[in-house]
Amino acid sequence: MDDKGKGKAVDPISVESDSDDDFFVSKRRPIVRQATPPPKSPSPPIRAHSDEETSSPDSQFKKRRKPQSKKHGLELPGWTRINSNEHKKNGASGRSRKGSSQIRGSTEERGETIVIDDSDDEAGPSTSKGKGTRRRVQLTPPPEMSDAKKAEIEQLVKAHLGSKFQDRPVEEVNDSFSSPEKENEQEIEKVYITIRMVAPPERKLSAAPAALKEYQKARTLILARTGPMSRGINTLSDRLQKRSEDIVFVYNDSKVYPRSTPEQLGIVDKAEMSGYEKEYWDRLQAERRKALEGSSDNEEPDPLNGNEDNYIENLNSPTTKTNGELDKINSLNTTLNNDQIPTETQEEDEGGEGGGSQDYIRFIIKSESGELRMKGQKTLKINTILKYYCKANNKPIEESERMYISFDGDKLDKENCIGDTEIEDGDMLEVGYIQIMKSRRR
Repeated sequence: MDDKGKGKAVDPISVESDSDDDFFVSKRRPIVRQATPPPKSPSPPIRAHSDEETSSPDSQFKKRRKPQSKKHGLELPGWTRINSNEHKKNGASGRSRKGSSQIRGSTEERGETIVIDDSDDEAGPSTSKGKGTRRRVQLTPPPEMSDAKKAEIEQLVKAHLGSKFQDRPVEEVNDSFSSPEKENEQEIEKVYITIRMVAPPERKLSAAPAALKEYQKARTLILARTGPMSRGINTLSDRLQKRSEDIVFVYNDSKVYPRSTPEQLGIVDKAEMSGYEKEYWDRLQAERRKALEGSSDNEEPDPLNGNEDNYIENLNSPTTKTNGELDKINSLNTTLNNDQIPTETQEEDEGGEGGGSQDYIRFIIKSESGELRMKGQKTLKINTILKYYCKANNKPIEESERMYISFDGDKLDKENCIGDTEIEDGDMLEVGYIQIMKSRRR
């Protein structure tokens, strides 16, 4: 009892004498490596462990595979070894998955093919997930310039470098339209029209010599023989940066209308025309009319060829008295009543008293150049009317041989007199050109 509560004398604990020393000492377990059977494939993928895996505490418990010795009998080509090395470097990303380039049932991996495509199609999605994914670069083309801007730049270049354009050949513009059904007749249907612009006097004084020469140079238009002249007018106006309404073509001193065709103008193969700006052309026509009016006031029209039977009077002049009578006849159905119109019997009575006015007839000649009012005797031949028409329009008289006169759609014989026809006062006659068919080339 005396020893109760007192500790007993015990020997000091030592490592050698203590039997429970194993509780405080950790013993490292031996690593047991299990031999794995060789893979069936000749070149199995080997996983390359990174430094992070070796440094982790759990990496020592993972299984490691022994590197197999190379077999000389199953040596693969060089490109397979390169791909296999890349497969090792890629690690887990090199595993076969859907959409990859690895063939099912094979350990060989095909190399990635990079195609540089210049087409406008969008590039497809890439199967690789690398950092340096190569993408096709597409450059946006610059916006196209308008035709007006191009022509303006061309005019500026020609104005500054006009000396280089002086020896430029004749410009040809093909504006004809051809159909595949008429390939054999294509040469016959085309006509070559050479246009030379006539510059106004003020433009000749102000413009540079090079620009003036460029403006007045010859331009050859290739048009369809049966096509409208408006195509050529539009083409030339675009080249000159003018509106088509401001350009006038003149052929044989007569204005060419846009609706007329080369065939109607009597053009078979080639022709030369002049081009005017509308303002300048109207000014020239006003000056010409003033000159004709002044000559008609001072002089009476002389009979053609000195024969009284061929006498013709031009009624277009506003100073002639017969012009008012012709206006009354033209406005027969609109302004005048039947009581105000002189009948044929009244004219004959007046003619008997006045001395044979019934032998004269008034008529209108219509053509592409406009309308021409005339008065002549009934013994006047159709051929003489054509000659006087050429003279009144400043055309050579020889051109009358290529013309004809039609009344109500019927061509009149040139040797017939106007009194032998059904033409009456105020009737309108039409002038046209005889079509000359060109022989086909073989």
